[in-house]
Amino acid sequence: MYNRYGIPLGDNANVEVPVSFDKERVFNYYKTIDYIVYNNHTIYGDSAQWLDYRPVSRA
Repeated sequence: MYNRYGIPLGDNANVEVPVSFDKERVFNYYKTIDYIVYNNHTIYGDSAQWLDYRPVSRA
């Protein structure tokens, strides 16, 4: 992972502020991802907490 979170846009811009993150927490998250098949698409198993999978009416 990169230690910067931005690109300098101005003349005296400072992006040397380090991003703090827990490498073990990130690794464990991606290690525990499971997948499900929904309408012939492979999706993240926990995606229902962010997406609404109710059918859409197409009139």
